[in-house]
Amino acid sequence: MPTPVTVYRWDDVGAPQLNTGKPSEIINVLKKCLVEGYGSKLPLDWSIVFEDNVTQKIVFQNKVAAGGSGGMVRFRSNTATDANYTVMRFVAAKNFADIDNPFQPGYEQAFRQESVNQKGWVIIGTAKAFYFMICLLPSLTANGSKMGSSGFYNSNIFVGDFESFIPSDSGRFISTNNTSSSNDNTGLFATLDNESPQNSSILLMRTDGGAFSLAHRLFNPFGIAQFPSSTELLPKVMAPICIVVSGAAIGSNVSDTNGGTVNGSLLFPWLRGRMPGMYIGDFVGYQNTNWPVTRMIDGKQMWLVKSHWTYGCSTWIDLESWE
Repeated sequence: MPTPVTVYRWDDVGAPQLNTGKPSEIINVLKKCLVEGYGSKLPLDWSIVFEDNVTQKIVFQNKVAAGGSGGMVRFRSNTATDANYTVMRFVAAKNFADIDNPFQPGYEQAFRQESVNQKGWVIIGTAKAFYFMICLLPSLTANGSKMGSSGFYNSNIFVGDFESFIPSDSGRFISTNNTSSSNDNTGLFATLDNESPQNSSILLMRTDGGAFSLAHRLFNPFGIAQFPSSTELLPKVMAPICIVVSGAAIGSNVSDTNGGTVNGSLLFPWLRGRMPGMYIGDFVGYQNTNWPVTRMIDGKQMWLVKSHWTYGCSTWIDLESWE
């Protein structure tokens, strides 16, 4: 059943602000959007499981009563301090015994607010999953706020349940910024628009909850948009961005950890599921258009994801409802 999506933005009335990239500011944005709400906007109805205001750590859980898996995600300051522009680490897990001990965690990756002009933030989500972006504002940095702009990092991460193709998949709660494995990288390619076929960016557990893991990656059928285009047209075809086993094809003999292979497996199927509300379009453009860009496509309002480099853009997020 489709779930309505809520969009939170830095320019909403009463919205929390990012000023100097402190972990406390980023955690406050997350708390306001996920748990507390602000202005006239209600929160996504997640909950706080653990919090440490001294070392800047917090663990959130999605809502089981809304169909969520009950998975948890920890955000933490990489230095355990609240200094300006500090790298933030984040990791999804089935649960946490305490704030420092995740059970069946995925990769721990990173993001941050990188400059004084990178004050535009957006969260798009539901009680089960959300996308979080931090970008330069056109009013502060004209060139860097273009949809395809050279040399400017834009944070873009996903946390929550993906839409699994396997009923009762117990390993569907993930987090990722699409960088390979665990790291503290916050560079140009640490964003969700870079669907590189080499990036083993998601560590998934077996669908039955078994204590085994296998590297996965994002996949789209059109390939990466690695060329500049300033034309502004709407895509005619929109395909979901899916999650597949890294380094394997559909007929692969990669082990599913139970004596079989990912080819035809229900424990580690090669094609595991799809990202909620995220699509790749068959048109690449908008390079010189100011961020943010929203368009009506097939009767739905859609958000265009900013490119990590001087390319055109073709990744869209549904702003109205997800399955």
